Formats: sequence, structure tokens, C-alpha cells
Amino acid sequence: RDPLVESTTPADGVTVVPPANVTVAFSRAIQPLQGGDFSSSIVVESNGGAIPGTVSAPDNQTLVWTPAAALGSGTYQVTVFNLRSDLGGESVLMQAPYVFSFTVTAQNAGFFVYDGAFQVRLPLVRQ
Repeated sequence: RDPLVESTTPADGVTVVPPANVTVAFSRAIQPLQGGDFSSSIVVESNGGAIPGTVSAPDNQTLVWTPAAALGSGTYQVTVFNLRSDLGGESVLMQAPYVFSFTVTAQNAGFFVYDGAFQVRLPLVRQ
């Protein structure tokens, strides 16, 4: 079976403060297409352009994309592809790219949602 995305952080469709990274968890062990690394397995785009970042694999079922610089406000589309399941000698290619998106809001916003949990930020008021 090809690898399926089980979860993402941030989750699809949420609004968040700038995340330190994007994490993708898979249903089974994965490996890159051509051996080597996963550098082309996660692409993050905003306004039609790719956002620079690096991809790491902390374990054989998780990929983490870390942006080269803090993400600014806006909507980001994430595409996960170019990998296969790790079944020993009979690996299976990911059948279709997995695409999700999230929106980043300014850190000082009064209200935001993170992975479905509501949080409120109140401004500091001095008297």
C-alpha cells in the first residue's frame, strides 16, 4: 500500500500564529523516491511562490518542514509527494500528492485558532 497522510500540524484549514515548522505524519514507514533525502517531498507555497525551507525525517513515519525564515501573514499551501512506502524490497509510490493549507495571522492578533483549539490573546493594558 502507498503511504497515506494521517495528520498534519498545522491542520488543514486552520488559522495559526507563525508555526516553527510543518509536521506530516504517515500511516506507514516512508522513504524518498530516489534514495537520498526528503528535500523535495514537502513544498510550501504562498502567493504562487515556493517558500524556502528544509525537510527532515525525525523517524520513519514523520516529515518536518522548517522554514528558512519566520512565516509572514497569509495563506500557505502545502504539497506532500515524491515518496514511497518502506516495505523492504517492495515499496509502493505515493499514488497522489496530498495537499492542505493553513493561514498565518500576525502574532499579536486578538483571536486565533490552532489545530481546532480556540485561544484568546488579550492585549497588555497599563494604567
